[in-house]
Amino acid sequence: MVDFTQDIVNEITRLAQTQGLEPAVALAVVEVESNGRAFEADGATPVFLFEKHVFHRLLREAAPSLLARAEAEGLAIPSWQRASQYADQGRAGRLSVLQRARAIHEEIANRSASWGLGQIMGFNAVALGYASATDMVASMATGVTAQIEAMLRFIAMNPAMTRALRSRDWAGFAYRYNGKGYAANRYDTRLETAYGAWAARLRMPGALATVLSPSVTRGRTEMERVQEHLARLGYSVGKIDGLFGPITSGALFAFQMQNGLSATGQPDDATLLALAGGLPMPIARARAQATPGDLYEDGVPAIVAADNNRKAAIGVGAAGVVGGLGAIPGIGQSVEGIFKAIFMPGAGTGDVAKSLGDLAVGALPYLGSAGLVPAAAVGAGLFLFRSIAGIAEERVADRRKGFERNSPSRAVFAPVEHWRG
Repeated sequence: MVDFTQDIVNEITRLAQTQGLEPAVALAVVEVESNGRAFEADGATPVFLFEKHVFHRLLREAAPSLLARAEAEGLAIPSWQRASQYADQGRAGRLSVLQRARAIHEEIANRSASWGLGQIMGFNAVALGYASATDMVASMATGVTAQIEAMLRFIAMNPAMTRALRSRDWAGFAYRYNGKGYAANRYDTRLETAYGAWAARLRMPGALATVLSPSVTRGRTEMERVQEHLARLGYSVGKIDGLFGPITSGALFAFQMQNGLSATGQPDDATLLALAGGLPMPIARARAQATPGDLYEDGVPAIVAADNNRKAAIGVGAAGVVGGLGAIPGIGQSVEGIFKAIFMPGAGTGDVAKSLGDLAVGALPYLGSAGLVPAAAVGAGLFLFRSIAGIAEERVADRRKGFERNSPSRAVFAPVEHWRG
């Protein structure tokens, strides 16, 4: 059960109950078929398994001119072979196999794979009411709910299969769901074992959460639109990926507070309606004018670490110049200015970099060929300095927008003045 999230357990339970099915039997089917994993490593493709013998058969029937290419690429074989069927379909290689098969014929490739939490074969798509296998895959990509609905629709389409599942006739169900080779793969005994575990688990207090993740109930595409609206209004949501987590919830909470809505941190209907014309994130003047020195004084870890590394970077560059100089007019004044900047955390990064750069340019005519190593040190110091300065600039930009990466919850928002960095 390691891949099951509470959201998936809840949604399978809810949808099974709408079909009059015992939740534990539906959960058992999902465990045996996909172990509760809904998406591939890219987070967008529904979990799948490509069947090379099916690809061979469907190409032979519908597009025979493409069969030789599929065979040459190792994507089509005449019959199911345990030793080689899935040899190249580990988690890292499965997407590549699908991409190459789709390059030969997208629809037939999608028809040749089993998809989603219930591992429904793509060639069943039209019978299940989809326009095509490609349409079914696109539907499943919208979220867990669509994947479970497809599985339950497939079961309901066969009354004998439904009766077998309701009565927990595992062999009868596996024969109809998995095919005549079910016994060789122990589908019936695995289903029985999984059912026993789920029935016991669901009897435990608190087995089902009462609130579903919006990523499940509303789908990732709608959550991406919510995140985009929030970001345009100045509420930081982190990466726009359609996944509902603490950062997105915090942004919604701040939006709801600012717009006089019930502050739950959830994307309820009233909040979604208000997003289009909602008020932007207000930023206190002190936050809007924050500097690296302010964050340093507040002890923001990234700024403190960056400042220590900044000193080292400037030291490398300055030492490189000083090490190759000798008696150069005005050198004492230049070096004094740089080292003052090193130990002033609030100093502007542009001024420090300019001072170091000016010193390097002024020194180069005196260095000659013997000064290449010191000159390289100057270059390294400047490069490191700018890289470290970029970290500080990101954190300052976050604070000015009302977002703090280093807070304990990783998502703290201050609509007005209440803030501690």
